[in-house]
Amino acid sequence: MLFDKKEFMSAIFDFVLSMVRSGEDMGARITRFTGGIKSVFVKLVTEGVMKGEFLPEVNPERTAEGLYALLESCVLRIVLGTETSSANVKVRVSDMIRSISV
Repeated sequence: MLFDKKEFMSAIFDFVLSMVRSGEDMGARITRFTGGIKSVFVKLVTEGVMKGEFLPEVNPERTAEGLYALLESCVLRIVLGTETSSANVKVRVSDMIRSISV
């Protein structure tokens, strides 16, 4: 499916590459728009560990990064048209949360 959308992906890569070449810090730009999401994930996981809802060995920072990566993947799949419903997204998030739960 990814190759069916190669023009779209090429346009995204070209845009990002042109921004980087012009000196734009894309990492900072992306963090500015998404940093709040990661901090919410860290806070929620930390609270879950403290309340005993999640396993005590769960690292909130790493788990939040994993949740964020999962979210990024789901967004990309939706944009590419490989996900047509939110059901699969919910299942993936539920599976990840279940894997860290007590």
